[in-house]
Amino acid sequence: MKQNINAIKVLSAEAVQEANSGHPGLPLGAATMAFTLWDRVMNHNPEDPDWINRDRFILSAGHGSALIYSLLHLYGYGLSLDDLKNFRQFDSKTPGHPEYGHTIGVETTTGPLGQGFANGVGMAMAEKHLASIFNEAGSPIIDHYTYVIVGDGCLMEGVAYESASLAGDLGLGKLIVLYDSNSITIEGSTDIAFNEDVKKRFEAMNWHVTSVKDGNDIPAIESALKAAKKEDRPSLIVVTTVIGDGAPGKEGTHGVHGSPLGEEVLSEMKKNMGWPEEKFTLPQEVVEYYETSRNRLIENSMKWRNIWEDYEETYPEKATMLENFMDGDVNILDLENLKENNKTTATRSASGEAINTIAALNKNFVGGSADLAPSNKTYMKDLGDFFKDSPQGRNLHFGVREHAMGAIANGISAYADKKITPAVGTFLSFSDFVKPSLRMSALMGLPVQYIFTHDSIGVGEDGPTHQPIEQFVSLRAIPNSYTFRPCDMVETVEAFQTGLAMKKAPSFYMLSRQNLDLVRTEFSEINKVASGGYVIYENKDKKTVELDAIIIATGSEVQIAIETAKKLNSEGKNISVVSMPCYELFMQQTEEYRNSILPKNITKRLVIEASSSMGLARLAGLDGKFLCIDEFGKSAKASDVYDYFNLNAEFAYNELNSML
Repeated sequence: MKQNINAIKVLSAEAVQEANSGHPGLPLGAATMAFTLWDRVMNHNPEDPDWINRDRFILSAGHGSALIYSLLHLYGYGLSLDDLKNFRQFDSKTPGHPEYGHTIGVETTTGPLGQGFANGVGMAMAEKHLASIFNEAGSPIIDHYTYVIVGDGCLMEGVAYESASLAGDLGLGKLIVLYDSNSITIEGSTDIAFNEDVKKRFEAMNWHVTSVKDGNDIPAIESALKAAKKEDRPSLIVVTTVIGDGAPGKEGTHGVHGSPLGEEVLSEMKKNMGWPEEKFTLPQEVVEYYETSRNRLIENSMKWRNIWEDYEETYPEKATMLENFMDGDVNILDLENLKENNKTTATRSASGEAINTIAALNKNFVGGSADLAPSNKTYMKDLGDFFKDSPQGRNLHFGVREHAMGAIANGISAYADKKITPAVGTFLSFSDFVKPSLRMSALMGLPVQYIFTHDSIGVGEDGPTHQPIEQFVSLRAIPNSYTFRPCDMVETVEAFQTGLAMKKAPSFYMLSRQNLDLVRTEFSEINKVASGGYVIYENKDKKTVELDAIIIATGSEVQIAIETAKKLNSEGKNISVVSMPCYELFMQQTEEYRNSILPKNITKRLVIEASSSMGLARLAGLDGKFLCIDEFGKSAKASDVYDYFNLNAEFAYNELNSML
């Protein structure tokens, strides 16, 4: 077996050396445990990498990406030696950190440490949920494991601790984590900042914990993995390894963590292994071994096909349900009923009604909140709670763990190629806790629905800690995402219709705590929010006359804008109001459409939004003005805070009138 493991080591080190960039230390140290897992324990099929019952593998320590690329090449997942030679090069299949949807066989994007760990928790939750719905006695059609390799850095990150705590509480017995414990980080030995007893920490979180003292001991690693598979708790296997194992003069040092070995060290390492000197060359016996292993894995996975055929014959209704589930289409047409039954309400409450309507129509819609479901209105009635003993429930309880919530939602979404749609929530001001996971949702193109309520100074007495200001800007700045701030119930429903139709991007809903007057009082079959911005009020008596000015507003401030425009129009002016529920979508419209809503020649514009003015300049133009908030909020009644910041129709009237 030694030369088969050396193949992983050499290919990984050579890829890093060829790029003159990367992290050879982890692949060299973790090669044996990875080989043992992929070759002797894990069920996977290189010919069908999307097979629903495959075991999932996540390299949470994504900087060691050369490890997974070497494995994917050796087991025949379509990565060629040329792909390994192009490691970390422009548009290659082997980027610096593994990327979901970019490289076949990569289950999730792992860049920031700890994210992959939490994604693994999400995948294990998805497996447990589906198994509880579709498995029948003696016919476990969903029956697989999620394996994660983590490093010291992953376990230092808070997101890993948050998600591990929840995993223990939920009894995720099919989650098995291999801890590459080499006691080295970039700055040196871990004892400069990390001296806790990891085993005791995980035992306290109700994990099964075991140790392997020698990271090159195949039988011990295999035995630990097989023992973990019998547990009804998540398992942590602490494997003591040597970073850069086999690299002369560098193994066991922090210098091998993030720098190529160098040609001399690489050459000496290969010589010690009895390896061919020529680059990217594999001995014939190694090639033949992996070909045999590949065929064996494919043959083993085909046994599930026989199980499926029996299941399909014995449980035809459930088989059809599972097939429909895996289609993953979200039916949103019946939300039209909510638009017809519109009413004055907080947009968080309108969101709650929309979520319940969607959930009733779609069995692959799950969701929850970071201990704020009553406030976020994310609870789905009569659909049960996902607990250890009731995983069929569709309401997820994350506890006060916002960071883990987002990363777990990403794992749930990625688990079955976006077929499950998670909707998760917290307060908008706490979106900062979720931010790293939001970025990963967008980077992976996962259609996670994020519910952010208490969206402004309308929170009132809770004060500036709970009143979001800069969060509007930070969310809109995330590429490949859509931020919705609806002004009433109708816009809220249309926002969900629009967001759920986005199959390759997350949606962020910024929703009010306070009741908002109904602005859209006439039913419209056309989804106006889908355009991002539209004229919500105009002076009908002067439709053919050139505008004097435009007011642009979002959310709760749309009502202020309309009040202001009505007063000015009653005095003979021609003012229109543009609602901008989704800035990103508006900017994606044709220039012709954008100009029809915001004519270039109308330079007198007032932008009203209870947030930072940063990022709104394109709407206001060079001559426009802002009624925004470029400081933190105040603790007082919402109406008093709005008046303090001059966010009212009286001030808006004077401000715009001074421009005319």
